[in-house]
Amino acid sequence: MTTSTITVDDMREKLLTLDEVRERLAVTEPLAAQEFPLRGSEYEVAQFRILGGWNSGSESLPGTDPVDAYVSIGGGKEHQLTKEALLEATSFIGLTKKFTMNTPSTYIEPLVNYWYTHRDDDYQMLSIGDRAVGITRKTVTPFSNLRLLEEILEGIQTVYGDGEVLADYKMHHSLRGTTVRLIVPENVRQVRPDDTWSTGLVLNNSLTGEVATSQQGYLFRWWCTNGATSTHASGHYNRRILGQGDEVFEWARAAVEDILGGLEHEFEALEELANTPIPNIDTNPDDAVSLALTDLFETYKVPVSAREAVIDNMVNSDDFTMYGLMQSVTQAANSEDLSEPLRARLMDIGGDLPRANSERCAACRRLMP
Repeated sequence: MTTSTITVDDMREKLLTLDEVRERLAVTEPLAAQEFPLRGSEYEVAQFRILGGWNSGSESLPGTDPVDAYVSIGGGKEHQLTKEALLEATSFIGLTKKFTMNTPSTYIEPLVNYWYTHRDDDYQMLSIGDRAVGITRKTVTPFSNLRLLEEILEGIQTVYGDGEVLADYKMHHSLRGTTVRLIVPENVRQVRPDDTWSTGLVLNNSLTGEVATSQQGYLFRWWCTNGATSTHASGHYNRRILGQGDEVFEWARAAVEDILGGLEHEFEALEELANTPIPNIDTNPDDAVSLALTDLFETYKVPVSAREAVIDNMVNSDDFTMYGLMQSVTQAANSEDLSEPLRARLMDIGGDLPRANSERCAACRRLMP
C-alpha cells in the first residue's frame, strides 16, 4: 500500500495536549465522599427531589452535566445531581436507565426516597462543591484520574527522558469509566518505509469502581491515526489485594517501565505481520480475503455491529497482508459513534493480531488468540 510520510506536526491538531486532558478530567475532581445514612428518620437519611421535566432533552446530555434533580443528606445542603449520578442512584434500586428516562418524576421520586430508606446496603455521595456527581457503594474509594495521570507521566519521563507527550483524540471520560491513550511522539518505529508508529500507554480507571484500574501498552500509527492496545504488555490493579489507598499511585508509576519495555516485542511481531500475505491471496484473492475476515470474526468474536466497517475498510484497501487486515480493524475503531467498550475491543483485537499471527496453526493456518 502506498503511503506518504505523516509527521507529528501534520496530525497535531487532531491530538490532545496534556492540558486539554487535565481539563476534561477535572470535570469530576476533586471528589468529596459523604456517607448516605440509611434506615433512619427523614431528617437523617438522604432525600431526593426530582423536578418535573428533568429528562426533557437530557438523552443527549453528557453524563457529567447537571439535571433538575437534587439530593440532601440529613436535612443539610442540597446538591444538584448530574445526569450520571441520578441514573446511578436509580439503578441501585433496580430502575433501568430507559425506565428512569421515560417515567415522570412524580413516580420516580417517591420510589427513590422509599427504597433508599429501606435497604441494608451502604452508599456514599461523591460530590464536587455543591454538585453530586456520583452515587456509589461505600466500599469504593475513588482513585483520582488526575493523580494517576501525573504518576504515569513521571514514569514515562523516567523511561524516555524529557519530551512531549500527547493524547489520542479517542479519549473517553465519565464518572463510571475513563480511558486516556497517551502517545510519545519522539519514540518512533518504522514498520514500513514512511509508515511511522509511536509507543504510548493507556490508562483505564473508574471513579465508581465499575472496572479495574489498569494500564496497557499503546501502539499509535500516524498514518490514519489507527491505534492498537497490547493485551500482553499490560498491568491491572487489584483493590482487594493491593489496597485502596496511595498504593495505587505507586503502582501506576512503577508499572510504566515494564509495560513500555514489553512494547519492543510487540513491534517485532508487527513488522512480521507487515511481511505476511493473507493466506492463498495469490491463488484466489476474493476467497482469501473472505476467509481471512471470517477467521478474524470467529476467532475474536467481533461484534456484528462492527463487522461491516471492518469489511468496508478491507475492501477499500490495496494491502492484502495480515498487516492490512489488522489496519481494517483498528481503523474501524476511529469512528466517532462507537461506544467506548466496542472501541476498546477493536483496539485490543488489533493489538493481539500480530502475536496471534506468529502463533498461527501450522496445519490449518487459522489464527490462535
